Amino acid sequence: MSPPNPDAARNRDLYWNMAKALVVLLVLVVLIGVFFRGPLETAAAAFVTRFGLFGVFVSALILDTVPGLGSQPIVLLAYAGGLPAIWVWLAAGVGSWFSGLLGWAVGLGLGRWPWFRAWILRTGLEAGLLKHQWRGIFLAALVPFPYGLVTMAAGAGGLPLKHVAIGATGRFVKIGLSLAIVMLGLGATA
Repeated sequence: MSPPNPDAARNRDLYWNMAKALVVLLVLVVLIGVFFRGPLETAAAAFVTRFGLFGVFVSALILDTVPGLGSQPIVLLAYAGGLPAIWVWLAAGVGSWFSGLLGWAVGLGLGRWPWFRAWILRTGLEAGLLKHQWRGIFLAALVPFPYGLVTMAAGAGGLPLKHVAIGATGRFVKIGLSLAIVMLGLGATA
């Protein structure tokens, strides 16, 4: 009998956490649709009228770069504001993809700071990213772990930009899942 694979268990935990986060997102969207439909539609219409798809792109770029934030609220506003789902997905997906590149660039600068280098070494992010390269970024793009921190650690740890660019394509999957849940949740409360 072979020993248990710690990477397989860790991946299973990450996917389980992602599934739980998607269920929580669905419940939140349904609750918003039931109890706050009027204010949501008002805010969504104002957002779409004022910023449109360019606002979706820029918001996803900024929110997905900042650790602890995410573009799901913007996807909700854009879709609830009447923008076509395919365009919301593309605008948010491209913005989120660029957030990976921006996070990598910020990480290059932060990598010069001893406290940040010590943090990424202590967490094992640098070693994991150097070992798994684009696959590590792709996985981080899908799971609820702060994506911005991972891309910054990639920049600080010296991961080549091409690996971040390839791995960041996972954000299109994440945005698509988020959008599908928004559509399902709002559809259930219509």
